[in-house]
Amino acid sequence: MTVTLDIARRELSSFFRSPIAYVMAAAFAVLACYFFFQAFEPGRPVAGLWQYTFGHLVKVMVFLLPALSMRLIAEEFRSGTIETLMTAPITDTQVVVGKWLGVMGLYVVMLVVPLAAMAAVVFGHAMRDPGMGQFWAGAGGLLLVGGVFMAIGLFASALTQNQIVAWVLAVVMLCSLTFVTEYLYEARWLSNELREVIGYVDLTQQADGFARGLVTASSSLYLATATALFLFCAVKAVESRRWR
Repeated sequence: MTVTLDIARRELSSFFRSPIAYVMAAAFAVLACYFFFQAFEPGRPVAGLWQYTFGHLVKVMVFLLPALSMRLIAEEFRSGTIETLMTAPITDTQVVVGKWLGVMGLYVVMLVVPLAAMAAVVFGHAMRDPGMGQFWAGAGGLLLVGGVFMAIGLFASALTQNQIVAWVLAVVMLCSLTFVTEYLYEARWLSNELREVIGYVDLTQQADGFARGLVTASSSLYLATATALFLFCAVKAVESRRWR
């Protein structure tokens, strides 16, 4: 566990030594505030406000988060530093999980600033019902969905040494689990049973449930399982490349 946390700390600190962390954090904050103020009207119920803001943020994350995860493994293979990791007394699982924890640390920092600003604006207007229960549920949903996104991005990064290719692969996979599934869920020609399955797999539907304040064990379990699955796939991808 100590080794994994050391890798996570190294990864997190490396982000803040490059401009990408600041650019992505600034872009995320600007977009979050933009969506928030599009729906914000003092005196009106905030239920729709949180749902609208968090729903749009998930769609933005499809393209932003892979830009953070694309270098995690791909850069190690490109630069040759992966050899140092492979010969060190650590496992592939420790490497993958450590890098995932590191990028998740950056993602948490990215979330805190705009979410704190939104909550301050709502409280500043002394609304009777600021909907903080829904706010915290939606924030938790963003965190869990972001964990899946980062795991998928890490898996894509383990498949190639080209960061751009890793970004494209991650975006394609994420689009399949968001925009494509959302389109299929709304298709009238699908049976109700199939629509129910697609709705459960759809990450935007899952995030929307949290944004409406509906925190369920099944949704939390699905997101946690999806994260673990793609981290496992990333470990196997690293293992397969070790012996090439």
